[in-house]
Amino acid sequence: MSITTDFFTIIKAFLVLVVVRYVYNTIYKAYFGPLSKIPGPKLFALSNIFFDIKLFSGVRWKFTQFVLFPKYGSIVRASPEGIFVSDRDDIRKIIVTEDFQKAPRYALIRRDPQHETLFTATTKPFHNERRRLLSPAFAIKYLASLDPLVKVCARDLIIKIDQTIEKEGPNVSGVMINIYEILLNFTLDTIGETAFGGKFGMILTGKHPLPGEVGEGVRRRLLRTISPLLKPFFGDKEFLYKFVDDILKKRRQETNPPRKDILQIVLDMQKESGISDLEIFDQMLEFIIAGSDSTGFCISMAVITLLKHQEKLQKLYDELKTAVPSIGPDNLPDHETLKRLPYLNAVINESLRLYPATFGTGRKIDKDVILKGYLIPRGTYIANNFYAAHRSTEYWGEDANEFVPERWLDSGKIPRDAYFPFSAGSRNCIGQNFALLEFRLIITTLVLRYKMVDIPEQDLDIVQFLLPRLRNRKYNVGFAFRK
Repeated sequence: MSITTDFFTIIKAFLVLVVVRYVYNTIYKAYFGPLSKIPGPKLFALSNIFFDIKLFSGVRWKFTQFVLFPKYGSIVRASPEGIFVSDRDDIRKIIVTEDFQKAPRYALIRRDPQHETLFTATTKPFHNERRRLLSPAFAIKYLASLDPLVKVCARDLIIKIDQTIEKEGPNVSGVMINIYEILLNFTLDTIGETAFGGKFGMILTGKHPLPGEVGEGVRRRLLRTISPLLKPFFGDKEFLYKFVDDILKKRRQETNPPRKDILQIVLDMQKESGISDLEIFDQMLEFIIAGSDSTGFCISMAVITLLKHQEKLQKLYDELKTAVPSIGPDNLPDHETLKRLPYLNAVINESLRLYPATFGTGRKIDKDVILKGYLIPRGTYIANNFYAAHRSTEYWGEDANEFVPERWLDSGKIPRDAYFPFSAGSRNCIGQNFALLEFRLIITTLVLRYKMVDIPEQDLDIVQFLLPRLRNRKYNVGFAFRK
């Protein structure tokens, strides 16, 4: 009996010591450790849970932008081992000069933590090699061959909008069309046509489960980065993997010379590097998510913002009308023409400044570094906030939060070192030139062919999980033909 009592006494004493040590380490790290001098809410310095709750609900970016930075400045401690920065020099030091690796949390995004992808790679050698293998699919000279394929999807977009207007008939505000939904359908069809050998039929039918599954997949992947313990609850649904698997099987069964698209480049990469089918699934899903959600969001926000600034919209229309006298489903302008139009590109740059493709990225530093006079120790997680840098009055002037495309017409006045629409450095978005190709064509098509009317008092609440999006995935715009 005494032996049993002594045993449980020892166990209790051990557990007490464990708890005391944990409490001591937590308090020491929060109030006396290397990061303790960095400003920020002390409650957040005690545990990750407070900030992870913000992440879970998709409002972490909003809390950082509108609460933390205004109160504490451009460097903020937001967790026991994590800080946020919005200073352009600090951001460039982290992602360009030092090029620190992505944080280990990114590994939890993958289906198999052992298999890296281009986006989730946390080791430089792997990322460099994977980018080398995939870069031919996104080379400028290759993009020229994709222009006709993007036009195929733009043609469907015109047909769908035309049919909707003709069927429902115009009224004072025009025919109501959910611009966010239809542009997401366009970007999904475009990634299908250019990367998987054929459209998904999203624009003309609008009934495919893919958008919802992609959105849910993004949310699940992000939530499991909070803790490995959450993976059983937020694992990947099988729909997306079966979807990609069916496409792979169809391509492998083709007997004709393969189409030289992104899918074929990945399959050729498999022959060279010996990657598994599971790795291909993850890589291709990455392209679907990045090529649809982020691009669709950016184009949608550009259209919505233009509609709220009618004088800018008219100025853009005047430029486009001179360069592209007529437009229709079988008469779409070449990308070479559009990329030389100054005001069109100013509108796109300004929209991407206000609503970048990604609001930030996380890195884990592998050596001590000085930021804003603070010694940041090795092992610290640093989140770079592009959104905040893009809206800083210090860099962009007092009108930093306003939509002013004209600022881009004088390149000498643009603080390009404070502009990260597709991130920067070795980990910048590999598909940014492709996204701009889509951006220019669709903005031109919509502005020239349709009279669009903004419907006020709609919800424009933005959430960000892996990528930013409208919370409701809905924004109605009135559409009518231009006369």
